[in-house]
Amino acid sequence: MTRVTWVAVALLAVSTVLGVALPSTAWGQLAIPIAGELPAPEVLLSEGGAILQRWELIEQPLWSSDTLPRAAGYVTYRSAVRDAGGDDPRPAVDVPAVQAEAEREVWRREQANVALMYAGGGEVRAVSCLEAALFALQDARFPQLTRPSEFIGHILRKDGRLKIYFHLLQRRAGTLTLGVPVPSTSDVDLLSELVARLGLREVWVTNGVYTGVVSAANLVRFTGRQ
Repeated sequence: MTRVTWVAVALLAVSTVLGVALPSTAWGQLAIPIAGELPAPEVLLSEGGAILQRWELIEQPLWSSDTLPRAAGYVTYRSAVRDAGGDDPRPAVDVPAVQAEAEREVWRREQANVALMYAGGGEVRAVSCLEAALFALQDARFPQLTRPSEFIGHILRKDGRLKIYFHLLQRRAGTLTLGVPVPSTSDVDLLSELVARLGLREVWVTNGVYTGVVSAANLVRFTGRQ
């Protein structure tokens, strides 16, 4: 198996872009799992609610398998979504009753991105071990059933770079549902900058159950806020 070579500078560059704006941010370089779960990371920065973490491990096929973490919080999360009937690879997008033209335009763009993803602009698949392990890590810090949050992660490897960015749980009209695994307009702006700066090959958007994958080449087809 190819030995992974990690580029720490790339992590720091992204950290500089985001600073501590996201109160629930976890960063990692990943590869060898232990029973499908992440070992203790090296903590590079812990400041307020922000944390910067790193794993330097060996890549194994298990990361892309359907083996999922057995962490109690993650198991409970998936069960709650399933029991509520919210286990849907294409969650509904509820557009609020907006009045301003600028808001209507933003939601038009959001809906266009969702339509593009499911029309072949990207791939929506079941979550893999890698994304689930990160999700479970975040859930251990902020239980996603009660404190839904977001994180951004970098995955750098010798034959390419992958980035994971996800929106978590949303509640609509009192019903437990999943967030849409599609880059939002604000995501597109951020990810496009990172693709240009870091040469990312793909971007991933996961809700912990399903993951949307968009190639760097296809990301230009998605609409940003600007």
